[in-house]
Amino acid sequence: MFLCRFIQQKLERASPSEKAMVFNEILSAAYSLMTDVFGNYVIQKFFEFGTSEQKQMLAQRIRGHVMPLSLQMYGCRIVQKALESIPPEMQVLVMCIPLHRPYKLLYCILSDMLVSTFYCHVWEYCLYVINN
Repeated sequence: MFLCRFIQQKLERASPSEKAMVFNEILSAAYSLMTDVFGNYVIQKFFEFGTSEQKQMLAQRIRGHVMPLSLQMYGCRIVQKALESIPPEMQVLVMCIPLHRPYKLLYCILSDMLVSTFYCHVWEYCLYVINN
């Protein structure tokens, strides 16, 4: 936990080369960090203080995994932070869900919202972003 907090604090004031060095180390494990009790904070800091290229690369890691991340306690925070931190055109790409069976999507969204408060928070934030 201490190391995670240390990295978060350093990212707020790190030089671009220092951020790049840390980013290169975490990128391969980004998805697992998104659902980790401490790692999710490091990913959130990159969405907050990373370069636009770093944010885009992390957003690409989320794409196609919005639903499972949204159902997870720490992953839902990542999806919300990403939507808050990336430009609208990237938000659309991240939130696009391949629709092989569109009727199944609506069923999944509604049934998951009924059992997951985390999922509700993500979709509530999506509606907020759309309206603003």
